[in-house]
Amino acid sequence: MEHHFWRKKLRPSREGTDWLDVLKILASYRLIDPGIEWRLHREWYHRSAMLDVLGRTGNAIELQSLYLC
Repeated sequence: MEHHFWRKKLRPSREGTDWLDVLKILASYRLIDPGIEWRLHREWYHRSAMLDVLGRTGNAIELQSLYLC
């Protein structure tokens, strides 16, 4: 149920940023291995299983999106 609530609030941007995925990544990162967004972007995201969990391809989340969220 919560997924539907957040999907309505956090629609993908015109540029293709999926804000719900960005929120999930940031929340997971803060709970599992807290650190700065730069480290998440450069190291943690590709070492973690978030790509598989979210069903995403190998594309990195944009650093600016992490800061904006």
